[in-house]
Amino acid sequence: TSGMQANYVRMNGRISWRVLQETEGGPINWSLLAGFETELRTLQLANLTPIIVVDDYPRWATIYPTSCGPLLPDRYHDFAAFMGALVARYSTPEFNVHIWEMGNEPDVDYRLLPADSFFGCWGDWDDLFYNGRAYGEMLKVVTPTIRAVDPQAQVWIGGLLLASPNTVDDHVSQPEDFLHGILEAGAAPYFDAVPY
Repeated sequence: TSGMQANYVRMNGRISWRVLQETEGGPINWSLLAGFETELRTLQLANLTPIIVVDDYPRWATIYPTSCGPLLPDRYHDFAAFMGALVARYSTPEFNVHIWEMGNEPDVDYRLLPADSFFGCWGDWDDLFYNGRAYGEMLKVVTPTIRAVDPQAQVWIGGLLLASPNTVDDHVSQPEDFLHGILEAGAAPYFDAVPY
């Protein structure tokens, strides 16, 4: 890595809320993260900073019958509790995780991908702001928990696809409206970066 001048490593596909907490209110199956924890220790030795993407929600927490879709509003607190447990475990010096990315490409409408696809899928082309407001409301519940557990934590919104700066189709709204929706929800103080 020294020749590459790399400082950060974005890690997706490691943290699946659906897999780690299969049942509502059930325990988190930490044993499934043994390989992930080995990766984190290796990154520590290489002086690389991990960026951890959290996605793939349990169906008991989603609006639609898919793990790739927006959460039910009354499940935001469940997600906050899950994130709080992750942050408590991985912000320790052993793992040194302080950057959390909340999903991957959440500006994609869930109908565009197969059920249980490993993306964020909060988008809704029938919503004026492509459902960005709902995502912003989720951040307003989850981010305070993350920051309370780890004051050094950074919360990033899920890396936006932004496939086109000016989508043209016949839907009520377009993916580029998603970030606008997050801001409309008053969620600007609840994230630290906008990856895309």
